[in-house]
Amino acid sequence: MGDPGVDGDRGPRGEKGETGARGSRGEKGETGARGERGADGAHAKKGEKGEDGVRGEPGPSGPKGTSKNPQLTVAFSAKMSREVAALYSNLSGNPPQSLAFDSVITNTRHSYDPEEGHFTCVEEGAYFFSFHVLPRLAMPPLRVKLVKNESPMLVVSSSSSSLSESSASSSLSTPLSGSTVLMLKKGDQVWLRPMPSSNGLHVDEFTDCCFTGYRL
Repeated sequence: MGDPGVDGDRGPRGEKGETGARGSRGEKGETGARGERGADGAHAKKGEKGEDGVRGEPGPSGPKGTSKNPQLTVAFSAKMSREVAALYSNLSGNPPQSLAFDSVITNTRHSYDPEEGHFTCVEEGAYFFSFHVLPRLAMPPLRVKLVKNESPMLVVSSSSSSLSESSASSSLSTPLSGSTVLMLKKGDQVWLRPMPSSNGLHVDEFTDCCFTGYRL
């Protein structure tokens, strides 16, 4: 057999063949490792303020509030008219159960009854009471007691021991006064009651008989 010959020239490219049939899908590969976090993007500028929205409908009315104005302090003051004082010009025998100071000066909570002369407590607490009466005569003694629910709380008398010889022998009388503080509950009543005496009360243009009380 002889030696191989020299390679010949490359022949021309052949025509493109027809596309072959699509092969079957391969199996899913494994999930790759998570990549590193990317750099933060540039921050956007704050937008301009938007236009005001449409005003909403009024809401429902709230519950009624309580008044901040406190009620007036319980207080009263009354004096005795000349007509009523004339009825008490002689307190002998069976004197009235209460003295009526019929001319009202102050009566903030309408707790004082000028017809009966009774104060009725409308608010529990400590109350100050004072009274000032003028005996019709210097003698005999005039005795008045401050009563709470029929119980005497204070008794004041224009006894002869408190009168000077000149006043005791004259027709001039000395005013009779008293005051005290009482603890009261709602509904308690306080008034002045004269004790039996042939003396009585007197009112003139220079002196009034008065009864006063108020809550401390």
